Amino acid sequence: MVLAATETGAGLSVITAPVTTKHHEPEQLVVVPPRVARHLGLLPGCGVVCNDLDRFIWVGVDVRARPGGTPYFGQMPGRLVEEVIRRVIADAVARIDRDG
Repeated sequence: MVLAATETGAGLSVITAPVTTKHHEPEQLVVVPPRVARHLGLLPGCGVVCNDLDRFIWVGVDVRARPGGTPYFGQMPGRLVEEVIRRVIADAVARIDRDG
């Protein structure tokens, strides 16, 4: 999930939080409601991991393409985005630069 984007000389720099179905502690995860997951074509039971931020030039190696090749799944509802950002800020999560 893209949380921030800034245009740079090297391209679009983004800060992301992963969306996954892997188990995480509840305090680290914002669950994507089933209806939203279905609408976006995400797997049931997925969530946004709030303590694992990455920064990279778009499109990074961990970004998964959908059928047709686009990495864009759609827009998350505002409440879900606000909850993820609130958790990131509350936990003072540091990002990991993936561009070397």
